[in-house]
Amino acid sequence: MNGEMFGWPTRKHQEALLQEAGAGSEPFAVVPFDSLTAALTDGKIDQWARAPFSVEQLRKDVQVVVPSEGETWREIETKDKHGRTETRNVHTLGDSVVRVQQHLYLSGVDETGRGRGTYFFAQLRRPGTPRSVAEAYDFLKPDAVRDAEARGQTVRRQGEWFAIPTSYTTGQLQADVAKGWATHATRRVLGRDGHHQVDEVIHYERGPRRGEVYGRGVLQHTQNDHYDLDLGFRWHRLVHNVQGNSYSIQGNFD
Repeated sequence: MNGEMFGWPTRKHQEALLQEAGAGSEPFAVVPFDSLTAALTDGKIDQWARAPFSVEQLRKDVQVVVPSEGETWREIETKDKHGRTETRNVHTLGDSVVRVQQHLYLSGVDETGRGRGTYFFAQLRRPGTPRSVAEAYDFLKPDAVRDAEARGQTVRRQGEWFAIPTSYTTGQLQADVAKGWATHATRRVLGRDGHHQVDEVIHYERGPRRGEVYGRGVLQHTQNDHYDLDLGFRWHRLVHNVQGNSYSIQGNFD
């Protein structure tokens, strides 16, 4: 079902259709067709109105793997830098997993997005097929995050970036900077062409921890699409999630 945001009176018919689907027994998923168009064209076309295929072709190329439970609100819990739990309500189109040709995608809402949350349509890269939406979300976690959570650590997240608390001191990390293994920077944007920046960053470019990134202070989105994540004075290892291409509700690259 098309999850685009329509105006009145189309929106009224869409709501009725969603209610009817939710009350039925057939599995269904609610995905913006702009996102599907982008996924089927490798991001070359991000508008359903310009799609070079029909609804009939969508029926052949897209299958529901984990069905939606319908458009709803869900209560989510997040933790602040002191480990205190905060609760918010997030609007969801109906989280689900669909197969687009040979690739699996998670259709969901990122609770770190401002307002009612930010919709995303992300390609799952881990082998296997998730049996639930919760398992699909776990597919996005890199091994470093899984290991940290297995040790009982509280891992926080902003968008596609996870923050794992460490016991490293500034002196320890700066010693590696002095060796030439790492560089120190302030207000650095994470990743190539990224949109998340943190107040203070140490990036390992050489040595046994080459490629690792550590940050502290406030992690924020440069376009203000996500709530700020205050990491405090403690150094955190910053790790990107495991996903392929990801698209927004409008089909744009996320």
